[in-house]
Amino acid sequence: MCKCYFCGSSKLSTSSSQRSIWYDNETYRFARCRDCHGFSLFPKLTHVQLSSLYSSDYVGDDDSQSSNIDNAHNTKFAQLENYLQNLEEVKGKSFLDYGCGANPISFVYAKERGLVASGMELSEDVREIAMRNTGVEMFSRDEIMSGHIKFDFVFLGDVLEHLVDPIIELESLNGIMSKESLLIAQGPLQGSRTFTHLLVRAFAWLTQSRSTSYPPYHVSLASLRSMRRLFGKAGFQVEQLDTFEVDWPAPNFEEVKTNPSLRGLMLFLAKQVDKYIARLHKPYGSRYFIVCSKIDSGIVVVK
Repeated sequence: MCKCYFCGSSKLSTSSSQRSIWYDNETYRFARCRDCHGFSLFPKLTHVQLSSLYSSDYVGDDDSQSSNIDNAHNTKFAQLENYLQNLEEVKGKSFLDYGCGANPISFVYAKERGLVASGMELSEDVREIAMRNTGVEMFSRDEIMSGHIKFDFVFLGDVLEHLVDPIIELESLNGIMSKESLLIAQGPLQGSRTFTHLLVRAFAWLTQSRSTSYPPYHVSLASLRSMRRLFGKAGFQVEQLDTFEVDWPAPNFEEVKTNPSLRGLMLFLAKQVDKYIARLHKPYGSRYFIVCSKIDSGIVVVK
């Protein structure tokens, strides 16, 4: 039986507002959960397919220095930088970027606060690239899940939307974290009801006979409710949860000027409406930033 990736509910219905995906000689479709309002992709991708999707070809071989990382990438992790800057007495504590990619800016922010940074990537070739680019220690998933290494901060930056079993992954992380550890995560809320997302869904509904051949990198589309359910299901309590707006997936002003199109202009204008609403209504937004502790940890978090 198919179950929601976020809350485990079986109350699912195939969504006509999300484009079907033709991948690896098979059609994949999103199902919407009537309990948490998140979207999950079925059939589930296999471990072999996931390994193929997230090889070094996906993360790239970015060996640029942190000062040359593009501004959009810096902005994407601005909430993490701000959060770490407001923590007290963290020098010497450990920081793990779980699913860090080839050259994460998170390592720079962690080192600025005196944290001891390290990373985890599934693929050995990606770990080698990350070590070459950053000089930090890298671990495999098996090494992390052995429980022999403890971390004070575990960060998942745009990771959960790539996992077919996020509950199991978070439960596993919960099991190896101490009562004093904090889990920090961020990512897109593609299941949220923003103006831009409603526009994209309306277009998908009007053209639902078409499939996309773009690889299914995002296998789940989260709503704010689904994220709360997911972390609670995995044994975490939410200490801080912020939502905000960014340009993606709409083009920014420079992109609209350089490559004008009706679709791009409509998305750009819709995103400006979203940004305005987000300034007035705090729970509104297409991205989340969350800080969690283990349930009943008794931690007091600086917000």
